[in-house]
Parts: sequence; structure tokens; C-alpha cells
Amino acid sequence: MDLAGQPFLDPIVIHPDLWVERVVTIRDDLAHHREQFRSDGTAGDHLLAEQLYWLFALCLLHLADAPDVVYDGISKRSQVRWLTERADSSGSEPA
Repeated sequence: MDLAGQPFLDPIVIHPDLWVERVVTIRDDLAHHREQFRSDGTAGDHLLAEQLYWLFALCLLHLADAPDVVYDGISKRSQVRWLTERADSSGSEPA
């Protein structure tokens, strides 16, 4: 998240440490074939997957030394606005 920077932190809405805890829990559920993920998976898990995609994309852009105009454009994309709105509507709960 440090590498992706603020363009990533804006859409996740919640505190980054809470977001990381959620990612680790979901990752563990998937990697260890825990039944909880299959039985309790929610639309919030889809939101988390979208957030992880943008984390990956933004890290690649930082490693490629993309100019600031690229990040400005990303923040205006409808997908990123949707992601921010959905995360915002979930309140302080992790995605």
C-alpha cells in the first residue's frame, strides 16, 4: 500500500490496517479451503477483489514511474468512483 500511495488509499475508505486484516483473512480462507468463505462470502468480498486489482495496478504504475496525470485520470474513472462509493456506503466496516 505504501508503493501504491494515496490514489489507492482513497478508494478503500477504511483504515489501511483494517483493510489489510480483511485481505489476510480472506486469503487464509481461500488458501486453506475454509468453509467459512464459501458459506459466508458476501458482495463485500467482490469489493475487496476490486480493491486488490487496483492495488496491483497502481503498484505497477509506480514501478514504471508513471506521471501524475495517469493517477489523476485513474481517480476520475467510473470504476474507481464506483469502488469508492461502495466502500463508503459500507461505513467503517471492512469491504
